[in-house]
Order: sequence, then C-alpha cells, then structure tokens
Amino acid sequence: MSTASTDATMTVPNTTAEIYAFPNKTAVGEELCRQIVTICQQAIEQRGVFTVAMSGGSLPALLSYLPQTFKDQGIDPQYSKWHVLLADERGVPETHKDSNLLALQKSFLTLPGVSIPAKNIYGINKMALSESMQSVALDYQTKLLSVLPKSGGLLDLALLGMGEDGHTCSLFLNHPLLQ
Repeated sequence: MSTASTDATMTVPNTTAEIYAFPNKTAVGEELCRQIVTICQQAIEQRGVFTVAMSGGSLPALLSYLPQTFKDQGIDPQYSKWHVLLADERGVPETHKDSNLLALQKSFLTLPGVSIPAKNIYGINKMALSESMQSVALDYQTKLLSVLPKSGGLLDLALLGMGEDGHTCSLFLNHPLLQ
C-alpha cells in the first residue's frame, strides 16, 4: 500500500506499509524475530552497531524466539554490538513487577546465549526516581543522546507492542496529554 498526502501544515512522503496477519502469538513471535535478525545484521554490517528500543507488555515474551532464530539462520547476533533502549519504561525501579526492563530481562536478556553487555542496556536511573519524573526523563535523555551517535543519530529498530485497549508506549487514544 502506498500513500501520499499533503495539507497546509504537513507533507507525508510516499511510504510503503506491509500488513501481516498471523494465526497465533507464536507465529507473530517467529516472524518478528526473523525480521529483527535481518535488521540487526544490516545495521551491524553498515555501522558496526545495532540500536534497538524495546517496550514492555507482551513484547518481551515474543523475543524469546530470537536466539534460536539467529541460530537457525546461521547468523552471529554479535550481542556485544547491541545497544538496548527502553521505549516505554514505567517510573519504577527495574526490580519492580511493573518494570518493562524487568520483563525484558526475564523473557529475553537473560536467556542462554544472549550476552548483551550490561553497559549497553539503558534503564532508568533509580536514584533519579527519588527526585522527580523530570529528573528521570532528563537523565534518560542524556543516555539516549550518548547512544544515538553510535548509529548515525538513528534507532535501527523500535519494537512497540500494543495493549488490548489499543495503547502503545503508554499513549492512549484521546488522552488529554496527546492534545
């Protein structure tokens, strides 16, 4: 599907979108992981790093297929070149049951064979949590700005799940904060 749109305030360039339908979550996870392998391999070949932002929710469980997908394709994931950012962390320490980083650790980051260096996993500063969410956000912005130059100022991939109510990255349809 290709679209182009122009109005007085914004121009949307031609884009191509693909829509996939799957019979179950297993099939979603398997295809997601195949695509991650391709994007990761290309990024590392082009720039020597792979920067990925990950959300929480149901997404971490889908990543459990990733190590096997790399193995099946005969590709070294080169985890030492990965930089993992959080796309949607909640304002809680990483040990809290609601932490997206904790969910990623349980479902992906601590799987056998996954060896992303701890220094390349960028969680929120738990000390800043005792100050304010603004302190947390400013600290995380500093982390983000230190990582992006490694990949030419871009994220190679942002993995965002969608909640049952249609929210993504804690953005809820018609919420006043989106105005």
